[in-house]
Amino acid sequence: SKNEPNNLSIKGHGFFGSTNRHEVLPFEFIFTKDTKYKADIKNILSQFRLSFDELDTYCESNEWLCEINRFCLQWTPNQMKQMSEDKQVFLIEEQLNLLRGWIDKTRTFELTYSTTNSPYIIQMDCSVISQGLCNKVERIYTDFGKYLYRYACSNAQILINKFQTALEVFDQRPSAIEEFAKYASYLAPHKTELSSNQQTIEYFTSLFDMIFMHFGHLRQENENELIDKLMTDTWKLFRKKLSDAADFVAQQTLIIKQRLHDTFEKFLNQAELLYSQSTSGIFLDSTQDPMEMVKQLKKNCIDFMGLEKQLRQYAEWQALLAANSLSPTNEDQVENEDIYNVGQWSIEIDLRKDIWKYVEITSSSIKEWKNTLINKVLHRFFF
Repeated sequence: SKNEPNNLSIKGHGFFGSTNRHEVLPFEFIFTKDTKYKADIKNILSQFRLSFDELDTYCESNEWLCEINRFCLQWTPNQMKQMSEDKQVFLIEEQLNLLRGWIDKTRTFELTYSTTNSPYIIQMDCSVISQGLCNKVERIYTDFGKYLYRYACSNAQILINKFQTALEVFDQRPSAIEEFAKYASYLAPHKTELSSNQQTIEYFTSLFDMIFMHFGHLRQENENELIDKLMTDTWKLFRKKLSDAADFVAQQTLIIKQRLHDTFEKFLNQAELLYSQSTSGIFLDSTQDPMEMVKQLKKNCIDFMGLEKQLRQYAEWQALLAANSLSPTNEDQVENEDIYNVGQWSIEIDLRKDIWKYVEITSSSIKEWKNTLINKVLHRFFF
């Protein structure tokens, strides 16, 4: 300064300071000791603090975005599989609605945010929400929809194939005992599963409705293959045909059971007669030719095995009919006892054959012994 040669004055943009020229101070010390500069800096920092506080408040108010980001990071294909297999349409729909809501909120999220509480404006780039996070949620939403559609179509096709296979059998009207017994037993599990199948159909019907509500383009893209309609139509036909088949079985069961009983009794009488012949008469006569007895008993064993096989088969068919009968009788228990007796008869015939075989071997051994040289010598010596 010209008026004060011993002093140095410094003026400039953003600061104002002065000092005695004989003082030796670092240049930055001028700012730290300048009260006006310090006051201005303090004011500026205070204004910035207001802006940063506003940013903190803004971030806290949008903390729900952190929940979405955590969800995207933790989401795995296994969760889609688990949710579909739990067969809870409400939970699946709840999840889809949540994702749809997140997509709408993140897509319309502001690209930037500017503070307004102080002259010093801070602008924050928020485009990562509408461009990055929104895309992640959309990808999960789309993948989930595609997975649910594939899952629903795959299981619907399995059900359709199952019902169509059954329909081919339901249309039959067998009259032979064996075919009728198998037919009746084929109906049994389908009647038992009717309730669970109804629940499964209702689940997949609801699932298809929900999928098409959220992903309408899937309906348009596959309008020529309405698998959901085919599933429900096949199910309705299945129930009707099953009911008709059950009525047919109910009407014919008594007739078939009587035929089965008569045939069973016929074979049982033949088996009892063969058993009686094989364990009495000439087969108890020790003077008979053992070789001839063994030969005859072998034939009897083969014949008896054929009868026993038939009886067991008829008993099995009887059991199938009894299992599907609305009014079972005591005949089943009687025939079980008959089958037990037949088994015992078979054992006794085998034993009788083994005894005669033993007699045959013993007789042959005695004859051979008598023809040996030493036997002849001993016989001559003693007799």
